[in-house]
Amino acid sequence: MLCAYYRKWRAINILAFAGTFLLYIGWFEKFYRPTIRSAEGMPKQMAIALAWLTIFFAIYLVLPLLYELIKKVKAKEEDILLILANSSVVFYYLWTILFEKYRTSLAFCALALCAAHLVMMAVVSRRNKDDMNLRLALLVIGLFFLTIAAPLYLKMYAIAIAWAVEGIILVVIGLRYRSHWTQAGGAVALLLSFGQLLRHLPMHTGAFNFVFNPAFGTWCFVAGALLVCHIIYRTTSELPEDQRGLITQFLYAATTLLLMAAVTMEWYWHCDYNMVKSTTGNNRFIKGMVIIFTGFPLLLLVRPICPKGILCKVLAMIVAGAGAIFTMVAFSEFYNSSFVIFANLEFGIVLMFIAALFASGWLLNNEREESRYNQIFAMAYLLAGVFVLWVLLTEEIYLYWYCQNKYAERITNWKFLSHMYISVMWAVYGAALMTAGFWRKNKILRYIAIGLFALLLVKVFILDTKTVKSVYRIAAFLATGITLVGVSYLYQFLRKIGFFETTLGEENVNK
Repeated sequence: MLCAYYRKWRAINILAFAGTFLLYIGWFEKFYRPTIRSAEGMPKQMAIALAWLTIFFAIYLVLPLLYELIKKVKAKEEDILLILANSSVVFYYLWTILFEKYRTSLAFCALALCAAHLVMMAVVSRRNKDDMNLRLALLVIGLFFLTIAAPLYLKMYAIAIAWAVEGIILVVIGLRYRSHWTQAGGAVALLLSFGQLLRHLPMHTGAFNFVFNPAFGTWCFVAGALLVCHIIYRTTSELPEDQRGLITQFLYAATTLLLMAAVTMEWYWHCDYNMVKSTTGNNRFIKGMVIIFTGFPLLLLVRPICPKGILCKVLAMIVAGAGAIFTMVAFSEFYNSSFVIFANLEFGIVLMFIAALFASGWLLNNEREESRYNQIFAMAYLLAGVFVLWVLLTEEIYLYWYCQNKYAERITNWKFLSHMYISVMWAVYGAALMTAGFWRKNKILRYIAIGLFALLLVKVFILDTKTVKSVYRIAAFLATGITLVGVSYLYQFLRKIGFFETTLGEENVNK
């Protein structure tokens, strides 16, 4: 330190740091670590280990910056790295000494390290206001220890959180100094954080406080760290736009998937451990999953929260597709009693999912000028919404009569009634699609309506004639016939007034 007062000999600083901590490490591994394993209470030499660790930390927090503070010159990159190495080594040995039996004391030590770096940042601000890089580095390191103190005190997964915060620090420093290796180190730290989350699976092994528990909090914290990195890259000007866009898309997608995994597992274990299991099955988990599949695809599409690019859109399509398949297959497990058809909470939940599909298509259609793929994705969401709604309406009618027969009163011809009303619904749904196709001048909707009418005719003449009684068969034929005649008259009327010629002209102009 006396040499550093007069001269800036960086090699001396590095050699002194390496020599001091090599001596400390040698002493620690030979004399102190065996006492940790064998001692039942507090090891005899804990005070010595902590005292000298504190002294060495203070020396090597000041030593790299002493010359800069006296001469009021900017610190070099190796000075900042030496401060980072000092805090890392010291915190590692504090962790080794205190984590197992004195975790609360370790949290307060983290707060002390935070205070030391923030005090040094204040000194730098007074002596050398222009050294923004040094001030930023001290601030980030201080915030790291402040952030890690909370999970240590609350007994969260401290290692996972430490790696996550370390990843943010390395990303900030790497962008500031334009170091690709440092940014890669940040990515590795974030991967190690995710690995620590996987290491602690399952999240719960018994009853727990829903949402407000260390496991779920840690998963959300790591997801938040990814989101912070996404914001940092999204707002930086240190990288080319195409490279920055790809990184921001990947980080945002990783954030959303990690958060979705955390919410899904938390809801699963909550249904398994905290709720009384009923004899009719655990349909509460299924309903919650439909809600999860409703919200997360929208998070991958809503602008400006979601970044530009195709990656998030493809991922949203995959998640929404999985949600659609899950909803159609699992909807039969929703009901365990009789219900009011269409006007019930369960059907309202699946309608929310349908609305999310249409909303996704609307969002992408509004951004069709941004990318040529947006219109294709928008049409895919529209078709998925139309198909899933048709399937769920069919299931709702069938399940209504099934549950009425099973849970309310015995209905001998409930299958006949369900088939009849399903046929009527198909006719009405086809007419609605045809009307929407005319209104929106959308040929695809009209073709789907025609295909549905064809399917309805097959059902009526092949299936219903065999299974439905004559009075219901007549009603189904009558509803189908009226619908088809009405659609045909509508087609003829629109053709007479030149609607299709106008539509074709507008489509050609749009092309």
